[in-house]
Amino acid sequence: MGGRGELEKESLVNLVQNDDSKKNELVEKFFNLTKQIVENEGLSLYDLEFLPGKGILRVFIMNSKTKTALIDDCVRVDHAFTPFIESESWMPNSLTLEVSSPGIYRALKNSDHYNMAVGEIISLILHNEAAQKDFKGNVKLRGKLMSVEADAFTLKVTDKKNEQEFKLNFKDVKKANLDPDL
Repeated sequence: MGGRGELEKESLVNLVQNDDSKKNELVEKFFNLTKQIVENEGLSLYDLEFLPGKGILRVFIMNSKTKTALIDDCVRVDHAFTPFIESESWMPNSLTLEVSSPGIYRALKNSDHYNMAVGEIISLILHNEAAQKDFKGNVKLRGKLMSVEADAFTLKVTDKKNEQEFKLNFKDVKKANLDPDL
């Protein structure tokens, strides 16, 4: 596949917090295997998280058309993993596999995630430096994601008095997620 909304190899940097090459190699193997399994099931890989200390592999999947996953989709992907968990010698001895949809309040971690969210309401937590420089110390913002560029995006923030559009750099965002009005 390789379309929008899929986790790309470059995003793996966020999954391992140190330069331990053995952990990086293991994460890359998980990424390649997971992407293959998920795509074989007709779904997209939204995100992947491996917690080596706990032996947990979290896989977030979705149907590209509906932008969600059904329980049956998660079960299919889980079952498709079984032969590999039992046969691959590089698999950790103790592994807990968690397969789910990214959720309504899904995290936005890469440009594909932001592109999929254009037109949606999102919440951000900014790094302190950006908040103090551009937003009078306000580290939390909520607004409509208007557009996405290579290294920045536009957010329309509406308060009781007015609407303002802000261009924000990805590097200034500490955390972001969808935040729909339900």
